[in-house]
Amino acid sequence: MSVSPRDINMPPEQAPGFGVANALKSAVYSAKSGSVTVTSDTQPALLFNVPKNVRIKDVIIHTTTAIVGADYIVVGTSADTDMFLSDTAVMNAGSHSMKDGTALRAGGYETSTGSIQLTAYWSTGASAGAFWAEVDYKPYADENYVNNP
Repeated sequence: MSVSPRDINMPPEQAPGFGVANALKSAVYSAKSGSVTVTSDTQPALLFNVPKNVRIKDVIIHTTTAIVGADYIVVGTSADTDMFLSDTAVMNAGSHSMKDGTALRAGGYETSTGSIQLTAYWSTGASAGAFWAEVDYKPYADENYVNNP
């Protein structure tokens, strides 16, 4: 089943009061993808459109039905398919964080040079299973913070 990627939203650029603006910039936000049904002919699954100036803190796969027949599920971009999640345990039911596996960006990633699209890929041969994804993120907050998706 094809799923449409969710757009990651930024907090408002202007907020009433210095404290409110700083709280919006430093808060960690979460977004949930649509549910993905895994079969060999439905990949990849486009999960999230992440704008420029976002720090991705974590990507979590919530496997609701164990993945049958695939060797792996990874989450990354079209340029680097396992950039955020590379862990064979993702095949089992449960929640699997990029911080628990061997992901290249397990320490976080900043989209300071442009927007990216988080995409899930799995090995061909998958015959059944389902998951949804979660991304924890925050605005890239420094003295030059600009909301520029």
